[in-house]
Amino acid sequence: MLAMSDVNCIKNLRNNKGLSISQIQKILGANWRTAKKYADEDHIPNETLRIRKSYVEWGKIFGDDVLATAMLDRIVHHSTTFNIKGGSYRLREKVKAGIQPAKMR
Repeated sequence: MLAMSDVNCIKNLRNNKGLSISQIQKILGANWRTAKKYADEDHIPNETLRIRKSYVEWGKIFGDDVLATAMLDRIVHHSTTFNIKGGSYRLREKVKAGIQPAKMR
């Protein structure tokens, strides 16, 4: 996957400079299919959103339960949500090594 700066560069070269996919490929040294994918589509790479708060706590964060519900509805509409319970493997290894872990925010 390309960095967003590379994706934006490909779109700029295609849309504003009018370069062909082959020319873009040669300039950036990218694979032809990759250059075509980002030049001709409105594809934005998926981002992973990690939130360490439960849905119930969002109302407290924003001070308005209705606003928090509306925002969460839009954020998680086409997403997969995992609720992971239990201790952290990294934390367990630090405790075994005698390292004091930093407090979570």
